[in-house]
Amino acid sequence: MGNLSDTALIVIDVQKGFDEAEFLGVRNNSSCESNIATLIAKWRYPVVVVMHDSKIPGSPLFPNSLGNSFKDVIDGTPYVLISKSVNSAFLGTPNHWDLKSAK
Repeated sequence: MGNLSDTALIVIDVQKGFDEAEFLGVRNNSSCESNIATLIAKWRYPVVVVMHDSKIPGSPLFPNSLGNSFKDVIDGTPYVLISKSVNSAFLGTPNHWDLKSAK
């Protein structure tokens, strides 16, 4: 493997609100959360956590609602936290963030 000093793990939308009926569909990875926990536990480089902050009052993902909080696999380890309010974590957000700042 090459130089990983410029590498980050990006964890996106691991919030309790995504377990609400309006978001649930057929899951294609029933081990997703445990896989995320394993990756975070073993990762030695920055972990960037992207969370969805809905702008719609009443949404399970509205800031300060229970659904907006992280699932237990996001355990309080120091992370770089990015907030978004659109479906994409990479396009059309006010956070065209520079991962180099995660060092």
